Amino acid sequence: MDPSSIANLVVDLSIRYSFQVLAALAILAAGFVCARIVGRFVERSLRTTSLEKHLRQLHRRAPGAADRWDTGKTRRGCWELSARF
Repeated sequence: MDPSSIANLVVDLSIRYSFQVLAALAILAAGFVCARIVGRFVERSLRTTSLEKHLRQLHRRAPGAADRWDTGKTRRGCWELSARF
């Protein structure tokens, strides 16, 4: 391929898909903003509970991972916790 055909291909692809790429980036940015808002809401609602600060942060940052940890309400053996992972 010569440089002029590569340049033509890049221009053609950028014209054809530029709006789709911009829309995807806008959706991604909106998702990050929404996740941050929901994370702050969850952290504020967890402040009223008796969870430690680090466990609250874990709940905010990784909702699925935080459910795996023992919060001290029940005593479990190591084998039961490792089975949940």
